[in-house]
Amino acid sequence: HYWRSGEQVYFLFGNLETGLTGDSRLERNVRLVVSLDELQLPDGAYRLRAVEGPVVEASRRGERTLDFDIKIAPEDSLVFTLEKIG
Repeated sequence: HYWRSGEQVYFLFGNLETGLTGDSRLERNVRLVVSLDELQLPDGAYRLRAVEGPVVEASRRGERTLDFDIKIAPEDSLVFTLEKIG
């Protein structure tokens, strides 16, 4: 899930039950592909900064996309902001 508040873009991730008992007890590896065009952002380097937690650098950059590899701990959630570097 993502949303925008003013100029800031936020992303919400959660490692929750999906209907199989206990499936949220395992770490999740998620790849987020951010389209700069879809978010109407200028070219440049970006990173994700957790509101409470890690900074995640892009693992790959396409022409107008950025890939971020995120680890979500069991039964956890993370909120990230997308920040321009430089």
